[in-house]
Amino acid sequence: WNYLIKNPSVVSMRIVVKDEMLIRGSTADSAPMIPPLQRIRPVSTLKEKFFSDPHMKEIVMIEGCLRRCDALDMKIIDGIAGGKSYETLADELFVSPGTIHYRASAIYRAAGVAGRSSYEDLLSRYIDSSVKISDFF
Repeated sequence: WNYLIKNPSVVSMRIVVKDEMLIRGSTADSAPMIPPLQRIRPVSTLKEKFFSDPHMKEIVMIEGCLRRCDALDMKIIDGIAGGKSYETLADELFVSPGTIHYRASAIYRAAGVAGRSSYEDLLSRYIDSSVKISDFF
């Protein structure tokens, strides 16, 4: 998170951590020590800072929304981002306008926004207008 904040040109990264569990002879047969409840500390403040950052919240919402979408939803999102009307989208995608309305409402709910204009604003803050989202899925 800190790396991504300090390097805005990096849009994503993958970290792989290899691990290995070594069981020592002195502890192999003993039960693990569990600290008393009063000694357990809350989750690190770094994680709290990450999820309390308003930009991170929005990005996580966009990601969650896009993960739930199928190919038709992606085309609808592209059309919405391109300013097309629901009727135009329905004609282009060979579905009814009601289908577009229903799916768009589900997309807005998944992104945590109230409607089309809020969704367009959300996308415009984080996704370049020249990008077609459906090209990535």
